[in-house]
Amino acid sequence: MRRLPLSSLQAFEAAARTGSFRAAGEELGISPSAISHAIRKLEDLMGATLFAVNKGYMDDIEVKQVLPFEHGLHAFLKDKHAALLQKMEGGKALDKDKEAEDELTSAIEAFKKSFA
Repeated sequence: MRRLPLSSLQAFEAAARTGSFRAAGEELGISPSAISHAIRKLEDLMGATLFAVNKGYMDDIEVKQVLPFEHGLHAFLKDKHAALLQKMEGGKALDKDKEAEDELTSAIEAFKKSFA
């Protein structure tokens, strides 16, 4: 196994311990986005998903709430945005489909209002 970058391990440890990319970034003196990039690099090197956080949509969700949030969001999308979910599950890259990406952003914001 290839050696893992210490900075990425520190970012992962801080995010896991604090339960927040924002809090981890504040602790390490970097942005939440930098925490996300460091963890993504670590995930790529390890070939494993460590946090299910995507495009900053869940930066304000506590780490321990990410899995329940994703489960609820999936059910919400299945019920209210089935065509969008089908695109996502079909592997379509939404970053090349502005309309679909806007719909996803709007759907996530709507779901966040109901998520407790």
